[in-house]
Amino acid sequence: MHVFLGHNPWRCDCHFIPRFQGLLLKYRRVIRDLPDIRCSKSDDKTTSFVQISTMPLGNVCNSEMEMPISTINVVNLVLLALIMMVLGKFLYDWRNFKATGKLPWLSSILP
Repeated sequence: MHVFLGHNPWRCDCHFIPRFQGLLLKYRRVIRDLPDIRCSKSDDKTTSFVQISTMPLGNVCNSEMEMPISTINVVNLVLLALIMMVLGKFLYDWRNFKATGKLPWLSSILP
């Protein structure tokens, strides 16, 4: 059984290349056109038409590239903090009610 993967437009980014290199290494006995598996043409000259199996990960995964915190993650963190505050206040009021028998101020004025 032989597999031919060459002459295809492979995208070369930091999320794809490490896993794909591992796959190529694992099945190198089956893949017959390993030198022909290259990155697609791109504006970045360090990755354009480079052989994927021998490409150093430093060309693709720069340590200076940081993923910014997205807006949805900020919203999730704020919501988590608010939920934790509400649960903390509930536990505080419950413990206070068990100890003294007094209701919290807000509960005592509501009808």
